[in-house]
Amino acid sequence: MTIDFNKMDGYEFENYIASLLREIGFRVEETALSGDGGVDLIAYSDEVMYKGEYLVQCKRWDSNVGVSAVRDLYGVVLSNNANKGIIITNAFFTSQAIEFSEGKNMELVDGDILNSLVNKYLDIDVKAYVNKKHFTQFKEFDNDKYKYLKQLVDTDQRNKDKYIDLFGFLYSYITNKENLKLCIPG
Repeated sequence: MTIDFNKMDGYEFENYIASLLREIGFRVEETALSGDGGVDLIAYSDEVMYKGEYLVQCKRWDSNVGVSAVRDLYGVVLSNNANKGIIITNAFFTSQAIEFSEGKNMELVDGDILNSLVNKYLDIDVKAYVNKKHFTQFKEFDNDKYKYLKQLVDTDQRNKDKYIDLFGFLYSYITNKENLKLCIPG
């Protein structure tokens, strides 16, 4: 089975990769939407000889991934003392990217390898991921207010009141959606 990753957006691709890594046996933490240092997922293994932290970058691209993306993630891997950096793409890597990664604690997973991993580990219908929307994509969602509150949190991460404001906004949205569902006859 070959998955058409081109029908996914970046968020859906990250979710799909997170599911794949969980199925392989990793515990997966999804990083924040901003300020993640180029890391989309952090995968943890408790397996003997593989124990540790793996920094994962997901690239759902229409073109090949170049050396700059590999170099950037490698820097983050070194600064975080992670076991390995992994870039997973639906496309391929340039020869310079492949050459740079050789001999380093980096792994490049191209579209062919990704499809073989999906076939080996997942039996999940890709349509469920393609149809899944991020909460910010719903037309009723006040994206401007969310971005404003998120920016306040990102610029002053030590201010708990800003987190509380963002949480209150999101909580209000979720509870209103649930109340709306209860009012619709089923």
